[in-house]
Amino acid sequence: MNIFQIVKMALGEIKANKLRSFLTILGISIGTASVILFVTISIGSKQSMYKSFESKPLDLITTSVYGDKKITEFDIKVLKSSSNVKEISPEISDSATVSYDKKDSKKSIVGTDENYAKLNNTKIKSGRFIMPIDNDKSTKVIVLGSKVASELFPKGDALGKTINIKSIPYKVIGVLSKIDEAYNSPEDDTIYMPYKTAQIVLGVSDISKLNVQSASNDSVTNTMDEIKAHFTKKGMAPNDSYVSSNKEMIDSMKSMDAIMNLMVGAIASVSLFVAGIGIMNMMLVSVNERTKEIGIRKALGSPRNFILVQFLVESLTISLIGGILGSSIGILGSFPILGTMGAEPYIAWNVVFAAVGFAVFMGVVFRISPANKASKLQPIVALKSE
Repeated sequence: MNIFQIVKMALGEIKANKLRSFLTILGISIGTASVILFVTISIGSKQSMYKSFESKPLDLITTSVYGDKKITEFDIKVLKSSSNVKEISPEISDSATVSYDKKDSKKSIVGTDENYAKLNNTKIKSGRFIMPIDNDKSTKVIVLGSKVASELFPKGDALGKTINIKSIPYKVIGVLSKIDEAYNSPEDDTIYMPYKTAQIVLGVSDISKLNVQSASNDSVTNTMDEIKAHFTKKGMAPNDSYVSSNKEMIDSMKSMDAIMNLMVGAIASVSLFVAGIGIMNMMLVSVNERTKEIGIRKALGSPRNFILVQFLVESLTISLIGGILGSSIGILGSFPILGTMGAEPYIAWNVVFAAVGFAVFMGVVFRISPANKASKLQPIVALKSE
């Protein structure tokens, strides 16, 4: 009997036992779908995180101080004199009530200078950013983040308008582009003004944060060490300040990828292994139910290899159907989940093919024992079993 006859009989057996076949396919589908969902969401969210960090230059270093410790103009002058530092932008942040058209809302306010946009790779959608003269004269001008602009001016006519912050009028001179279309960034919901103006309006005279541009990507580590050494020399304890860089963050995240991938792979393997156990149980039941049929076939001269191959073909078909169905569920199910996380839709095709292939492999492996048991039955023993 040729292979086509074996396949035809195997498919006929699957069709004849719809419930058993459905339950087996369901187990494989759930295992495959859970693997693809878990891996896809993990990779998709990591890519979104990478993208958020990579939207900022790798040579950008941020320095913050806590407690009663302060950053002064003298600190900026000292650090800027270093050969490892290319540029520095101070930052003062707070929140305040913003009023426009009889509507009040609380927004984040950042006081900074003209270097902020360049250092943070911030794009101007319309108008201009803060200029040196704005800080020199403490002018009452502001630049709106994209979200603030769309909320206050849904028709897009923000330039030249006047907004009240703490009951003081400010003229809108610019609107920033959205940081990233894929997710909402806190910077989009922020209002920027000259930091000299912010010191007066917010009542905060001290600088809380520095944006430092290193001379090059290769000198980022040396620049960070130099900043830490400066604040240590000033009398700050290690916990009084925090110095970080986008390059350091990305390198740290990438170093953790191997561990995360190992964990994901372990969980994926367990899910499919459990599905494989279900397949083997179903196949053992199938062998017990079909003992008499196997005995008749062997009595009529069916070779052992024929019975073995038939059972394996049944398993291969069921595993393949379950794997394809599970991968479809996993792919389609990952899109809304990634959407709620603010991550871009992502399909890890290598994981999909690996999951389907592994499901088929597990189906065949766990089918070997029952199939081998069925093929070795003696005709007289099989016929006497019922």
